Amino acid sequence: MKSSRLVFISALFALLLLIVPAAFAQDFGLSDADSDLLAAANENSAAASSFAYDFVATLSIIGLDTQPITANLSGSGVIVSDMSGDLFSLQVLGQLGSGGQTIPVNFEARLINDMLYLNLGDGSGWMGGPLDELLSDDMFGELTGGMGTDLPVDPGALASGDLSDLMMMPGLTEAITGLSTLEPERYISLNRLATEGGVAQFRLTLDLAGLLSSPEIGSLLGMAMMGDAGSMGMSQAEMAQMGQMIGMMFAGSMISLDQYVDVERELVNRTVLAVTLPLEGLLGAPGAGIDLTFDINLSGYGQSFKVEAPASFTPLN
Repeated sequence: MKSSRLVFISALFALLLLIVPAAFAQDFGLSDADSDLLAAANENSAAASSFAYDFVATLSIIGLDTQPITANLSGSGVIVSDMSGDLFSLQVLGQLGSGGQTIPVNFEARLINDMLYLNLGDGSGWMGGPLDELLSDDMFGELTGGMGTDLPVDPGALASGDLSDLMMMPGLTEAITGLSTLEPERYISLNRLATEGGVAQFRLTLDLAGLLSSPEIGSLLGMAMMGDAGSMGMSQAEMAQMGQMIGMMFAGSMISLDQYVDVERELVNRTVLAVTLPLEGLLGAPGAGIDLTFDINLSGYGQSFKVEAPASFTPLN
């Protein structure tokens, strides 16, 4: 992958770190009662000591490669964090498609306190090891096939919350400083749609084309696409203009996040993310674009769940 694309991905990652928390910190026109309900539901759900989940995800990518890429997945698991320790389980089933070929997916992961177990469903059985070792730089590079060595930032550091490498990318600090004048409410809307069976539906929508075309985001996007402003001889204003032009190429994009809240218990029952990104203007390929849906249900808040270690496993070292 070209370095400019890697910088672009890293810059958008930084953008999400800044924009998403800002979005949920505001009510965007909701009534006080609705705003309080949504905030309480998210806080209560995040603070729950345990819950179960199941999801369905679909993905279609056209134009980024010679062949379309598709994914149809379903999964389930539990999350527990209480006095007994931390437990996590995930099983994903489905299929991936590319180039006329279909690849079955049967992946499972279990986390029991500080031990992580993985089963790739390829007949090799379970693998496992201490979580802190698996997150080390050496092990991360081995598990990802050395891809991290070609990235402009250290993925292991990002995973641990260390953004120092990211912030040292040329021009990024200046571009992010410009975000202080960004007004998220111009590009984000949040509405309560309906209440059925004691469950209230809230929808957050993002005007991605407008956001990317804004002067504040334009500088960040232009820097990401053009690379080092010094070597390219581009001023901050020129980078902003470049970013605005790129943002206009995302016209017709749709991004929404629906949350379904149990009004009485003040808990989130379901969340649906829908993303449509037309990329014909950006890539010049007919029909190019990305379509993603992720629909997750949450249940069993506060209930007791059990996650067992596999009877045998191959050490990951």
